[in-house]
Parts: sequence; structure tokens; C-alpha cells
Amino acid sequence: QLMPDKKVVILSNGVHLNHREIYQAMNLLDERMIKVDAGNEKVLKAVNQPLVRANLTKLTAGCRKLKDVIIQSLFVHGAVDNTQLSDVEEWLEIIGIINPKEVHLVTLDRIPSQPYLKKVDEDTLYTISSRLKRKLQIQGTVFT
Repeated sequence: QLMPDKKVVILSNGVHLNHREIYQAMNLLDERMIKVDAGNEKVLKAVNQPLVRANLTKLTAGCRKLKDVIIQSLFVHGAVDNTQLSDVEEWLEIIGIINPKEVHLVTLDRIPSQPYLKKVDEDTLYTISSRLKRKLQIQGTVFT
């Protein structure tokens, strides 16, 4: 009411999207962004270190209940690396199932809470974005 020209946007890890009241409330907002950083459980847990039980099946199903969902994906190197071809292919499968309106590709821009994670270079993000566009016809926007 105070700022009708401003959008209300949420960025979520999506772990509670299986609750109807959560996804219904999120669908009332102007934009919904959900973090999906991996295409398999092992990498998801290593990158995100969730404090609650999280799995890709629930996350994927929850994302599909959201209208015009935007996916934000963090890519990293180090002891955990989700940029290898096999990891990117698994991630693309999950993105294809979700079918978001767009994907935001990011890397670290601050010191991570897990010291074994390292920033990826811009070229890597653009390569992943290109694969996303070629394989799924989904726009990937790189943020560095």
C-alpha cells in the first residue's frame, strides 16, 4: 500500500514448498526465486549444507507449484565442484523438470561459510548459461 510501484520478491531455498500455505502465499508475490544449486542429492547437501532435511524430489515438486518461478543457481569450485559436465547435465535435468521462466547463474561474491568453496570464473557461468539455452530454451542470466 505504501509503495505500489515496488515489487515484492522472495528468494528461498524452497525446503518448505511442500506446504500448501507456503506455496500459495509465495504465488501472491510479484516474483518468486528458488535456489537450485545441484542436480543430485550429494552435491546439493555439500554446497548448501541445509539445516533441515531437504531433497531434490520435494524441491522440484514444490517449484512446479509456483507460477513464473525464477531459479537462482550458485556454481562453485573447490572440494565441492558443481561445474563438471556430469554435474551440469544433472542440474539441467532438474531445471528442465521445473521449467522456470528464467535462471540466474551466480558464483561467490563474498567469503563463503564453507572455506573449501571457491568462486568460478565468468566464462564458466556463460558456458553453463549457453548449455541451458541450447538444451532447454531457457534464458540464463549471469550475475558476477
